[in-house]
Amino acid sequence: MGRNKAHGIRQRKHVNWISKRYPEAWIQADRIRADRNRGVWPDWCYLPLARWWIIARQRWDEPTPTLERVVDLARLATLGAWRTTQGVYRFDPDLYAALIATPLAGDLADALLFRLPSWGVYLETPDLSFSGMPIIGVYASLEHDLRDGHAELRLLLDSEHRDLHLLPVPLRLEHGSLLASAHATHDVAWNRAVTDFSDKASGCEHAGAAQVARDLAPILALLLYLCADETDYQRPPRPRLVKTRTQGRVLVAPAQVRDWVVGERLGAAMRLVRLGDPGEAGAVGEHARPWSHGRRAHWHTFWTGSRDGERAAHVRWLPPIPVGLDIQDRLVVAHSVT
Repeated sequence: MGRNKAHGIRQRKHVNWISKRYPEAWIQADRIRADRNRGVWPDWCYLPLARWWIIARQRWDEPTPTLERVVDLARLATLGAWRTTQGVYRFDPDLYAALIATPLAGDLADALLFRLPSWGVYLETPDLSFSGMPIIGVYASLEHDLRDGHAELRLLLDSEHRDLHLLPVPLRLEHGSLLASAHATHDVAWNRAVTDFSDKASGCEHAGAAQVARDLAPILALLLYLCADETDYQRPPRPRLVKTRTQGRVLVAPAQVRDWVVGERLGAAMRLVRLGDPGEAGAVGEHARPWSHGRRAHWHTFWTGSRDGERAAHVRWLPPIPVGLDIQDRLVVAHSVT
């Protein structure tokens, strides 16, 4: 883990930009979070959109929110959740390539996303695109709708392209699987836009559900890895609340952006295997030979708990390796030196 100065500046600019539009938002959000009654919303949600609405409305002049205000609200909520830990997640290139190529097939429950390492994360997404336009990264947070209790994954696309700059993409969960939720995203978002902002929606290109799902799939794969069991990264600590004389209980957010490297050991092990690792790292490349019979990368879901009681779904990502090889044996073991 280290500090990524260039990318940290980019994310801080986003947070500073939205906080200038809503100057007291962070103090108010922390206070609402601290004073909430447990059970009103789940702990995996920092602050529901309905509470962000109360904060944002104080700065609006219009009696009826415009589409621009609604987009602003989504940005405020996701950036507000991210600034509590300010984590930028960068994946090892080999692990990254394998993850985004792994299909989201089978019974991958969308509830697995409730295990995100923090209330908001930022993923670096080299070579990914949305609607044919490149994206630099993605913010992600979780929403609990106080009206009907449904959950959403709230994405915020980071792109240099004007049409995608901090574009909110809500993904309604509880459709049974991640793939089903990705397909449903298109219809839910489009129907909401047509209902609430028919004048704006009529002039927009209506992208197909299948294309939206394809664009979302690699992003969901990266997020799912952060939520999986036996992953190769360090989960950040939860921020803590402290009591102040003037502002009550406030959340202590990091002073700087934190850069989390995901899959450093696993990626190195995958490279050894791909190069025909004969058992010694120093011999890689000298007698390397390709392996023809191997296991494709895939997600493995398993359940814990009694069959008659409450059960919980878990998932592991299994990397592409030759049959009969345990990649855990190839992981470099790090020892602390005092």
